[in-house]
Amino acid sequence: AILARGSGWHRTADSPDVSPAICLATMASTNNPSSGLEGRYSEEPDLRIIVEGQTVWAHSQILMQASPVFRKLLLTKMEESIHGKVELVDKSKDEFDVFWDVLRYRSCLTKENVKFLSVWAHEYDIEGLHKMCEDYLISSMEVSVAGLEHAIKYNLPDRAAQCLDVISADIREHIEELTLLGSAVSAETMHQLWPFICKAADVDAEMLDDFSPGHVMWPFLAKAVVSVPLAVLAKWSKFLSANSRDVLEDRLKADNFKL
Repeated sequence: AILARGSGWHRTADSPDVSPAICLATMASTNNPSSGLEGRYSEEPDLRIIVEGQTVWAHSQILMQASPVFRKLLLTKMEESIHGKVELVDKSKDEFDVFWDVLRYRSCLTKENVKFLSVWAHEYDIEGLHKMCEDYLISSMEVSVAGLEHAIKYNLPDRAAQCLDVISADIREHIEELTLLGSAVSAETMHQLWPFICKAADVDAEMLDDFSPGHVMWPFLAKAVVSVPLAVLAKWSKFLSANSRDVLEDRLKADNFKL
């Protein structure tokens, strides 16, 4: 038997030798009724996928069950359905090979593939795979600004919340990465981080619509974030004697301030 569990499934000892892709497809999308697909299944691949000028033969039934996007392409009177051919524009052949293997359970999620597979799952509306990728990102991948950007862009709310919680708890630790990413940081990500950046910089200002770490004013704001506010210096004034300079420096470094 193949039993559903959470957002995935698992085999039991008496599992028949059937393609697990069918199970993935079953749990992949709750809005994919199977009516109308009977009689179209073939044991042999029946659909040509063209990617980077190369042809990959695939089972249309698996793709239709897993993805409403492929289902629409192949069940309407469009060129793809008529000619049994789908061309994936601006897609990587290597990525598709992994995507297709994961759908058929011939490969699994890894740190190397989970990021691009979450993109494929988002673009082709494969709910089960999308959730599996998000769970993997949360459990196995480090938190970063790039991770937050990816989660926001590809609708991974739980992963976005995880990244935001960690980053906001110590925004100074992530200023360097923000600077390196520059204009690649979206406005939506900046809006999420803006209150914590302002708090660390000890400023109160609304964010400009087009503001990002690529903005001409970013270096000044970044410097303010990692510098020591006067209020903090006043609080620590008792450490400013010559005999306690080392103590002050250690405390500043521990709080991620730059001397």
